[in-house]
Amino acid sequence: GCVKGATDQRGMARRVPANGKCDIGSVESAIVNPTLRAKIVATHRSHGWYRGRVTVKYTCKAGSAPLTHRCPASTVFKSDSRNHHVTKTITARDGGRATVTVHGIKIDNTKPRIQISGVVAGHTYRTVRVIHRACSDSLSGIATCTLRTHRHGATVDYVVTAHDKAGNVQQKKGTYFIRG
Repeated sequence: GCVKGATDQRGMARRVPANGKCDIGSVESAIVNPTLRAKIVATHRSHGWYRGRVTVKYTCKAGSAPLTHRCPASTVFKSDSRNHHVTKTITARDGGRATVTVHGIKIDNTKPRIQISGVVAGHTYRTVRVIHRACSDSLSGIATCTLRTHRHGATVDYVVTAHDKAGNVQQKKGTYFIRG
């Protein structure tokens, strides 16, 4: 006989024929796809950029049938990139499936570069020098590039500090002298 209240794969109710008889094969069971979720785990994030290791962890839940394999192992990204990405798919024994894609993982582990001109560390000059600085970062870009100077007598100390948008920091220090 027919099973009253049975549904097809779309979740639509199946009708019992007018004669009340049906074949056993005429009742389809609904396939409920499994679920697959991804979560990004990282400790340092700034301006959309990560610094250090980024782990994508997965959680799975069976639908109308058990999964054919275990939930995927975590994916770990460590290298510099503007677009790390990963796609994972799980399947169930009844053909149900789920796919998750994580993209746009930006990692910058490299310190910015600093160039200093107008002064050479350790040299002696007749007057105070105008120090020029240029900071660059090929991945996340420069957030700040600062110059601090401190004069005490005939000695001038200088420090250039560069921060990139991922939070990496670079410093260059020097001292020059003024002949007075």
